[in-house]
Amino acid sequence: MAKRTKYACSVISYVPDYIRGEQFNIGVLMLDEHGELFDYTLLPQNTPKLNSITVSSDDKNLFKETLTLLDFLLKKLKSELPIDIKVNMNRLEIKGLPDTIRLSNLIYGISSNLPLVLDHLTETYVGSVFFGKNHKAKSLAKEFAQTYFEENKFTENNLVPRATFKPSSSIPFKYTADYAYFNADSTFSIISTLPSTEESLENWYQKNNLLTRQFEKYGDIVYLYDNLKFTTEKHQILDDLNNQTEKIKIFDVKKDFEKLESFSTLTLANSSKKSVQEFLEKLA
Repeated sequence: MAKRTKYACSVISYVPDYIRGEQFNIGVLMLDEHGELFDYTLLPQNTPKLNSITVSSDDKNLFKETLTLLDFLLKKLKSELPIDIKVNMNRLEIKGLPDTIRLSNLIYGISSNLPLVLDHLTETYVGSVFFGKNHKAKSLAKEFAQTYFEENKFTENNLVPRATFKPSSSIPFKYTADYAYFNADSTFSIISTLPSTEESLENWYQKNNLLTRQFEKYGDIVYLYDNLKFTTEKHQILDDLNNQTEKIKIFDVKKDFEKLESFSTLTLANSSKKSVQEFLEKLA
């Protein structure tokens, strides 16, 4: 089972006017179990939330300058450069923060996937819609898979990450799976994670729709997904692909975690990474 670690999070708010007392959530920062900055999220300067936060051009400039300074400080903190930071019970203090920035009381928890928690908190307290259309949302399923497979040493012993191969000589492109392995029948199989943006989902579906028709001579196709965003669209895509072949296995990384754990123990743990690498070399 993946190692669970403690964390603490604080919601970052922008307070343009302390007299009116208005504040707007603009990001989330996360500390690891050692009290060091693990990661953070912060709205871009051109966020759609800008018109709600500011009125005049001076207000807009102040907000953008504040974001620039805050991003600079947090990057320094993440790089472990010397910055005065204090954790006092539920309060977090970072020296040098702009006066217009307020940090919420710390939210404590424990998880085996800190990036996934950070994304959930950002969605809850800030809203991914305010990051703009060009914001490249992380695939929560991809984040989960990377953490889970690395912590349990599957990528070290059993799986080949970013496995590129040509499914058939009759098609003009190569396909890159998130992971490749040998199934219980010692047959080449792959694991792919669904993306978390609408545009990426469409492109992903087109490639995988073609792949399922060219994968008959190989083993299984495992799809990992999360149900946080575009749930209906993901289910429709997976249902369509699943109707094309019996080789597909599907896991919701949160809801089906125990099933995924069992599959990993019974199947993935018996795969040899070296053998998979040798097979991929023949397909190149």
